[in-house]
Amino acid sequence: MDFLKEAFLLNALLAALISGALCAFLGVYIHLKRIIFIGIALSEVAALGVAAGLYVGIWPEASASVLTVLVALLLWWPGLEGFLSRAALLGFVYCVAAAGAILLLAANPMAEAHGLDLVSGNLIYTMGNDILLLSLLAVGTLALHLLLFPRFLFVSFDPETARTLGLQEKTVEFLMYLTLGLCIAVSMKTNGILFVFSSMVIPPMVGLVLCRRVWAVFVAAVVTALAAGFLGLWASFEWDLPTGPAIVCVEGFLFCLAALFRGLR
Repeated sequence: MDFLKEAFLLNALLAALISGALCAFLGVYIHLKRIIFIGIALSEVAALGVAAGLYVGIWPEASASVLTVLVALLLWWPGLEGFLSRAALLGFVYCVAAAGAILLLAANPMAEAHGLDLVSGNLIYTMGNDILLLSLLAVGTLALHLLLFPRFLFVSFDPETARTLGLQEKTVEFLMYLTLGLCIAVSMKTNGILFVFSSMVIPPMVGLVLCRRVWAVFVAAVVTALAAGFLGLWASFEWDLPTGPAIVCVEGFLFCLAALFRGLR
């Protein structure tokens, strides 16, 4: 625990734990809805928002949040699915956002140095205001999802039946996409694309492999993200490794352990 005596490492740990747990929690829904690649698509949109903010000289978090939420709501809009599949839209969003971010970073010499940070993150530069913003987002998201938890689950499992029963399926999906977009946009600044996407994919996989009850899947996903955040940051400190990729590798290792345990059981 000695490495946590440094204030910047404590901030990095808090950011990794809050972001990882939030992404893992929301990631269970995207697994249930089978729209896993929405995580990487919206992460690239957030990266484009950061690059745009740096290019025009405005607060990158604001530009990333606005752009990511707008695209998330565009992906939610029911009218689009009449002539395009959700998978096709995600592929389009990913390609255009990634190319746009690269062009904006290349056009701005001052911002080009942030290119690697957008991918792998830079947790060690986490500030107190970043922790505060992540904490407020986590509390608000948790409160909303606890309040509407049965509806979110029903819509994720069987949206057609939910619509038939009059559960306002589109409104619930709207709130899901809204919180997903905000989570990705705010987490992107410190954690990067790789961390955000992997935290939405791998910890829920651990829960789905180990657990049979839905509530247990959520718990296992969050616990996995918390454990990976702590162990990854420790490994990064001990062996001078990039923090975000170290956490992702620990998540992958924990999934392998879970799959091995499931196979033996």
